[in-house]
Formats: sequence, C-alpha cells, structure tokens
Amino acid sequence: MKKTTFALAALAAVALAGTANAQSALPLSFEGRVGAVLPTGDWGELAKTGIGLNGNVTFNVTPVVGIYGGYTWNRFDVDDDLGDVGGAKFTEQGFDVGLKARFASPTGVPVTPFFRGGAIIHKLSVSDDDVSFSGDYKVGFEAGGGVEIPLAQRITLTPQVGYSQFNPGDDEDDSDVNVSNVHLGVGINIRL
Repeated sequence: MKKTTFALAALAAVALAGTANAQSALPLSFEGRVGAVLPTGDWGELAKTGIGLNGNVTFNVTPVVGIYGGYTWNRFDVDDDLGDVGGAKFTEQGFDVGLKARFASPTGVPVTPFFRGGAIIHKLSVSDDDVSFSGDYKVGFEAGGGVEIPLAQRITLTPQVGYSQFNPGDDEDDSDVNVSNVHLGVGINIRL
C-alpha cells in the first residue's frame, strides 16, 4: 500500500510540475539578427553591400501566428563609382512591425519554416567625416522567410532571407530612388 501511494504521489508531482512548467511559458520570443544587406535597383548604384543588425520581439497569438515589432540598423559605404566622397556612409534605420507565420516541416526534419511580412518605418542618413544629413521617417514594407533550427529547448538558430523597400524622399517628389535591399542573415531566437 505504501509503495502504491508513493508511486501515485510521484506521478502526480511529475504531472503537476509539467503543467506548471507549461503554464509559466509566456507566448513571447526575442530575436537578434546580423547579416549582409545587398542594395538593389538604382539604390544599388549608390551604395555598396552593407551590414545589418536587427532585434525584435514576437507575441505569439497562436502556435502558428505571431505579431512582431523591432528595430533595424543597416550601414552602407558609398559606391566608389561616385568619386571621392570622403568616407561617406549611408545609414538606414527604423522600426519594423508585422506578422510572422510558423509551419510544421513537411519532411519531418526538425526545422520549422517561417514567413514574415509587414511595414517598416525607416529613415536614411548620409554622413562623412565632417557633416551628417538625416531624412524623415517613411513607411515601406518588408517580407522574408527562413527556418528555425533548434539549438536547445527554447533557443533556435534562424537563418533568413528577406526584402525591404521604402522611399526616403519627399512625398511630392516621385523621382527619388527607392531604398530596396535583399537581406541575408542569421539570428538567435529565444522563447520564454
């Protein structure tokens, strides 16, 4: 009788611990990402391939769909074809917000494909050794996809490819160059 009571108590403790652990998990994840930023179109004639940093927080509404918000910082050297520009650099930075969808892998491989897309609110700055000029924040869009590769129970590696575009010019002037980039990066995602 004592062995049966002890076994039932041990099973109940394990079940309650599992339930408590599942309930303590918040539907939030944090991600930091670094990568190469490849300018495209007319923008690619002005800027060289740059480096990008991004951090975001995702609130998982369901196990499949989440709402993300974050901040992006991209830095580019000015293309050499523009002549001697005294070490001038372009900086694109701003806020990102959108939806992220995660899907089960159809192949049974332990990776989780994801797609994300939304709005960006970015500005473009130009600076050299002597002067700096910064434009206003403008709305654009981004889209991307990748996979989550498990590293630990709540930590994943997230290689991703994406595209973003916005026009940093005045609203009345349609002749400005769109800042359009292809992003190739990798991040670390931590789920609470």
